[in-house]
Amino acid sequence: MTYISPLAARRATSALQPIVLVLGMHRSGTSLTANVLAELGVDMADDPGVSPENQHGHWERPRINDLHDAVFASFDRSWHGAGHGLPLPDQWWQQKQVRGIADKIAIFIAPRLKAARLFGVKDPRLSRLLPLWHDIFTDLNLTPRFVVCVRDAAQVARSLMARDCLPPAQGVHRWLVYHADIINRVGDAPVCIMPYEGWFTEPAAALSRLRGYLALPAMAAPSDGGPVRIVDVNLRHDDGAARPAPPLCAQMYQAYARAQVGGVFDQAARDLAAIVSAHEELVAPLLVDSASMRVSIGEQNRVIGDLNALVQHLRCDRKNAGAMCSA
Repeated sequence: MTYISPLAARRATSALQPIVLVLGMHRSGTSLTANVLAELGVDMADDPGVSPENQHGHWERPRINDLHDAVFASFDRSWHGAGHGLPLPDQWWQQKQVRGIADKIAIFIAPRLKAARLFGVKDPRLSRLLPLWHDIFTDLNLTPRFVVCVRDAAQVARSLMARDCLPPAQGVHRWLVYHADIINRVGDAPVCIMPYEGWFTEPAAALSRLRGYLALPAMAAPSDGGPVRIVDVNLRHDDGAARPAPPLCAQMYQAYARAQVGGVFDQAARDLAAIVSAHEELVAPLLVDSASMRVSIGEQNRVIGDLNALVQHLRCDRKNAGAMCSA
């Protein structure tokens, strides 16, 4: 008898099922948007994951985040490393270790897909890993619904500096790379663009746009304000004195503004994203050399520190003639 995997059996017997993907750069309102989606009945997380950085929760799935991190780590592109903003290798999603990670993600979400409830995933890193997910969509007969959060690049860079001590120039570069990757991988598929500022200036309109895109049923106006009640203006920390982002970022932001109106990324947006990606490939060898140099210096400092500690220990041993050195 021929063996048929559970995933293959599902693909053969089930109809296309929507899955909500919340995309966008870190610090761009992805957590807030995921929280609103959860209020609307979308299955976004088992636990909101409240933290000092996100007082209303991250609304992520730790297992998926860990697997995403494993992809970046396998190419020396971890978030906290100097190489995160570098392009991933050509056809990276076809490499054996990545295909194994994709299988693990599919196995994790397959039993959680419930026909009676819309299922969602939120992780900013997903913005750079969509090619991996396209195989998952095929395996599980899923049709993606792209909810894309966007915020001014200068404000994102300022927020990342405050949270991660990431130099503003790196924050702006990563913002540009993330948003170019989203456009390149989403293509001409329908999207729902959710500007960060809109949640605070026009929350009802933002909620209506999100609900309409996902074809969620209208809700009676509750006395407590409904899903928009979680929009806390006190958690908005924009700084009007932040240094403006480069003009290229302004062009990218305008491309997203057009997609908010049109519901798709237009050809001009796709051309801009292609230019950003081409430039990324062009400068990658220089950035790799620079990143390697920083890693090398860090390793040298660690070894020097270990040697200094060993020398100090030996000096203590000599001075005390075998006695324990308290220093």
